[in-house]
Parts: sequence; structure tokens; C-alpha cells
Amino acid sequence: MKKTTILFYLCSSALLFLFQYIYQYFGHGVYSTSLTYVWLIPLIGGSLLATLAKITPAYTTRLVRNLGNSALAIFV
Repeated sequence: MKKTTILFYLCSSALLFLFQYIYQYFGHGVYSTSLTYVWLIPLIGGSLLATLAKITPAYTTRLVRNLGNSALAIFV
């Protein structure tokens, strides 16, 4: 997996964390549990995909990468 892909997962996690922090700050005591932990999805999912790409060469194909990225986008 390329370093830009890993950097993209880290940046998207950071942006989602910032979004949920701002939402809780201006939410007047209203918060969502799923929004609180939404930043973990690209962080854990991206690291899982990167680990699988290093271990198994079958996870480096374009189809598998596209399906993995689509699955993470759907979960977020």
C-alpha cells in the first residue's frame, strides 16, 4: 500500500475527530455515540487494509483496494 493511502486514512481520521469534537462543543449537551467513535473506522480499517496488503499479495489488486475503500466509506 502506498504511503499516500496511509496518509489519506490518517488525515480522514483526524478530520472526523475534529468534526465530532466541534459537534460536541456546540451541541449543547447533545451527543451521538456513533459520531463520537466515527474517527476510529478509517483509522482501524485503513490499518487493517494496509496490514493485509503487506501480508498477502492478493490484497494489492485494484479490485480489492476499491472494495475496501468503498466499504470504509459506507461505514463512515
